Amino acid sequence: MTWLKNVLDISVDELYEDWDYHKWCIEAGWMDGPIKYANNWVRENFETGTEMADVACGNGQIGIGFENDDYIIDGYDINSKMLDTFEATNYRSTTLHNMNDNSLPRKYKCITVIGAFNKSHINSGSAKMFAESLEDDGLLIASVSIVDKEDPLELMGWRTQEHLKIVSEELIKSLITPDEGQKYHIMAVFKKK
Repeated sequence: MTWLKNVLDISVDELYEDWDYHKWCIEAGWMDGPIKYANNWVRENFETGTEMADVACGNGQIGIGFENDDYIIDGYDINSKMLDTFEATNYRSTTLHNMNDNSLPRKYKCITVIGAFNKSHINSGSAKMFAESLEDDGLLIASVSIVDKEDPLELMGWRTQEHLKIVSEELIKSLITPDEGQKYHIMAVFKKK
């Protein structure tokens, strides 16, 4: 089994139990791939001061990528260890939250979900929760792992769910795994249907 398949097959709690996630993000190229892409996308599409949600916020990599307080960021994560080891200093709040079960406590114009649209984290059954969490003109950007060269948006049901429409998608270099080298993600932008 490859490193990436193993990561996607274990529980969120088990995955992050002893993982220095922020160090890994830097070493594996995650900060220069999906995080940098998402940061640039937010800057290009939303005015400074926009309130945004970072779902599956981890240690706050989206905020670290901004390196400033240009956006008002609320972080949400299902894993308390990630929130307990939070490293970003530019979030308004961080909250333990499971998007598979509940929409966010308020609506946002911008939602980022980097690294969590996969079978072990956030599945397409949560599309309704995301749609309920977006303002009418809001946008969501998500990174989706490519495994075995199959279309992950199709494989995981994101193309066929009925609550979000894919507005755009782009293939980018994402991370370097120990056994397979360079991997890719699809950066997909969604809006409410």
